[in-house]
Amino acid sequence: MKMTRSDVVRAFVMLSALVTLGQPVRSQDLVSDMIMWSYADLYNDTALRIIYQGRVDLLQYTLSPINLGALDARQLRLLRNAIFAQHGYAFASEDLRHHFGQFEWYSPRYANVDSRLDDVDRYNIQMVQRFETRDPRRAPVVTVDEITGHWEELPIVAGGHANHFVFTADGAFRFTTNEMNPIQRLISFSGTFTISGNILHLEIHQEVFQAEAELAWHTSADGTEYYLTGGERVTINLTIPRHLYLAITPKTIVQAEAIGRYVERASISIGSWPLYQLFADSD
Repeated sequence: MKMTRSDVVRAFVMLSALVTLGQPVRSQDLVSDMIMWSYADLYNDTALRIIYQGRVDLLQYTLSPINLGALDARQLRLLRNAIFAQHGYAFASEDLRHHFGQFEWYSPRYANVDSRLDDVDRYNIQMVQRFETRDPRRAPVVTVDEITGHWEELPIVAGGHANHFVFTADGAFRFTTNEMNPIQRLISFSGTFTISGNILHLEIHQEVFQAEAELAWHTSADGTEYYLTGGERVTINLTIPRHLYLAITPKTIVQAEAIGRYVERASISIGSWPLYQLFADSD
């Protein structure tokens, strides 16, 4: 498939729509809003819109680790405090008062807003805090040898039914998304990786996604199901790589439940994904 410059820009917008949005957990009705908004008005990523445009309405969705992996420490602090700001928290820090004071919606009224936080807020706070612990000055928490192999969100071979990483001993990686998500545009991205402290640095050189697919839906007694129809698989080799800095935990051995029984697996966490090592090689 030959792509024009406008095709590439449009494809980037559609890719951003996937990787910057988490899964909505407040309401089934929000699914439609999330999808339609992602088609129409997404060029900057979600976190930067929240931070610099005051789009706290986007905090109704869970944040994506892919989104957070592109932020620095200052941006993570602003993002975390945006969650409190939307509920009217009165900040003691002058820089936070100044930052959120530029938005008309900010009304500092409360010294404590813990009782006003819902499950999505708490999830997002914990997610951001996980990334705020990134520290490249530490000794690597996991080695290349330890991370080499196939890692999936499920402790069994899921056949594409879960997000998974493959890391190779020569520093290459591929991330492939869960094929069971019916509105998934991103198929995979790949490139090279390094580990510094508790940071997994992914340098992305190639992205594969479903372009020009149309949104369709089916309504039944169980609710509305959304899915993508048509379109074409597109591969883009990036001239300028994208960089993600994901928090990573040490490798441990755990007992994981798999189809009614427990199996012993090596485990790590990347971003918010708990992953299990299914194979210790990358072939």
